[in-house]
Amino acid sequence: MTSTFATFRIDGRHYSNLARQLVVDGEWRKGLKMLIDQFEGMTHEYAFLILKGTHILDGVGDNIRLIEENDADYKSSVDDIYCHDLFYHGNELYRFEEIIEHREMQSDLYSRGVNFDIPAWDNYVKTYMNPEDFEFFDVSVNDNKFRALLASKANINALPIWFDKKDFAQNAKAFADKNMPFKSTIDDILNKKFEDSQKRHGVSDVDDFYTQSRKQRAISTAQSFGFDNIKDFSADIREKVMETIFERGVEWRTIQVEFEGVVEEVKYPYELALNYALNRTYLSNFAPSWKPVSPESVKIDDDLQVHSDLWVALGNDFDGCEYVQSSKANTILKKLVSELQKESFPAGEFVTLNSAGLVNFTGRVVKHYSKDINKNDILVIPHAGPEFEIQARQAGLVICEVGGKLAHLVIVGREFGLPMVRIHNACSMFQDRMQLTLDFKNATIVAAQ
Repeated sequence: MTSTFATFRIDGRHYSNLARQLVVDGEWRKGLKMLIDQFEGMTHEYAFLILKGTHILDGVGDNIRLIEENDADYKSSVDDIYCHDLFYHGNELYRFEEIIEHREMQSDLYSRGVNFDIPAWDNYVKTYMNPEDFEFFDVSVNDNKFRALLASKANINALPIWFDKKDFAQNAKAFADKNMPFKSTIDDILNKKFEDSQKRHGVSDVDDFYTQSRKQRAISTAQSFGFDNIKDFSADIREKVMETIFERGVEWRTIQVEFEGVVEEVKYPYELALNYALNRTYLSNFAPSWKPVSPESVKIDDDLQVHSDLWVALGNDFDGCEYVQSSKANTILKKLVSELQKESFPAGEFVTLNSAGLVNFTGRVVKHYSKDINKNDILVIPHAGPEFEIQARQAGLVICEVGGKLAHLVIVGREFGLPMVRIHNACSMFQDRMQLTLDFKNATIVAAQ
């Protein structure tokens, strides 16, 4: 029997590539250990050069040597795998998750049933749009281009040791500016249209443009109704609106409004104002009915006819001031609408723990001390602790003031398909036996009609 012997040769490039493949596979420590174990005299420093992609082992057998050879494609792959979407902020390393633009924030706010007086935008994003395990960073482009960056903390120890802090953006703003350049939005397009219109009409700003447009429309409408001026025409429409308010038995209420440091009480027709406030939201079906009195021809752009009714009912004329943001009359109107929307949509922090996947739920409010709780009820409790488990499992939905994803009742809820919602001050906000409708799609809660 004849024996055959094969020659075995150690190829330096083969082992360099093998170690690098381990790096690409996310196992850079294994690659480092393999090089050091395989070659006598291989130091960490030399192994790092190979894994960094700046040097490679060349030759075979006893003639293997370390030579300089930059591998741009390999280094680019390593950067993408380990460093893509990573940045430092202070001494912490973060992984980028999401950018929220101003337009998205406005849409989200609008879907919750609020249209005026956007709260401090960073607090809004933190409260409503920021998942609990993400960090929030303000990366606004300028005063008018709001952006929020959401990121999660990254494990620095998982990063190959040859990367240095200086290889990354040093803060969230620098990361966003480099990797997420601000793109033109609908707002930019509209502003460009305004600028073009201003040039054509010879006006200096958007307020002037709207004021002149409104006046021109009002003058034209007034003349078509046989009036020589806007004031007399406005007075005539106001008289008709007031007659309608009286005929429909509309309640007049008061609201306190501050303007330039002075607080005053303003009377307003409740049903008319509520109709306008709710018609500015996705939940307009909850608005009380109101057939407009003002002619449609007096409004401009996508305005609502009921806006004109409310405007004159508050004692104003069709002189364009309703579109001047800094005017007293406009400030009063915005404050009024904002308060009515908050009153109608009192959800506060609507944080859903809806593991059951509900779309909506309507039921009566019951408190934990109730002796009669069933699957049609909404249990309102101060926190998601174990002492309320018996009552919670009897209800169809639970609203708690305090409770996170790992709270006792939330875990129980996931097991039994019980939807949970966290709302600040829920116990004082929702009275016993009150009927509520929760819309999980739009994250809103209203008194059931």
